[in-house]
Amino acid sequence: MQGGSVSVTASLRFTFIDLDSGVNYSFSVATVREGNGGEGPKSPSLDVKIFCAGIRCRSGVIKFTVYYYYSSSPEKITEDVMDPTANSTILYNLTAGVSYTFFVTLSTSGGESEGSNEVDHLVPVQPSLADPPSLTHVTCNSVTMIWGKWTQSKDPGTPPIVHYIPYHRVNASFNWISGDIDIHNETIEEYQYTFHDLKADSIYEFCVVVVREGFGGEGDKNNIAKQSTAYCSDSPGKTDIFF
Repeated sequence: MQGGSVSVTASLRFTFIDLDSGVNYSFSVATVREGNGGEGPKSPSLDVKIFCAGIRCRSGVIKFTVYYYYSSSPEKITEDVMDPTANSTILYNLTAGVSYTFFVTLSTSGGESEGSNEVDHLVPVQPSLADPPSLTHVTCNSVTMIWGKWTQSKDPGTPPIVHYIPYHRVNASFNWISGDIDIHNETIEEYQYTFHDLKADSIYEFCVVVVREGFGGEGDKNNIAKQSTAYCSDSPGKTDIFF
């Protein structure tokens, strides 16, 4: 009989009750097999601070409030999340390169809870290349773009870098068109990408965007290079006259 494998997709849940408000708890889980001494090692712990101090949480959550601040300006900024079922939110207008401290409270009809555990987070700087790309091998319908790898000591941005996206467009009046993604590799010093199916005798703009890991990691389109494609003798609307 051949053996096989089983994928376990179900999850189990356990609710701890009668916990003290405002206290930090650590939780973990251990698996137990049949027989004497069957309990295995405990999983990595999850540290949680109980919210409901001095209010009646059972009366229902009305909103969450996110507090955040940074060291040079300890005055707290707030952002209310009015969806009582929410488990995340997006904060805008943060300053890149600044480390913020965040914590959350919840509010019920009984008032506002104590704050959660504080979390520090550095808002990343969007990556880019300090040096513009170069263009070569220009034909009437293709252009090759070459650029150097992103390097932390030279180029702006917060690592880790995951890949590059080449873009092109006709002049500045058209939308950017993306090419195939090139994966960032520390061992590769130079990358290149060839744009095909371009229109002959036309002016194009080209750039490469550096992408870092995480949400919203795509950098800006800067260091734009312009190039005219060559004239082809068989281009529509063109006629060669010999005399």
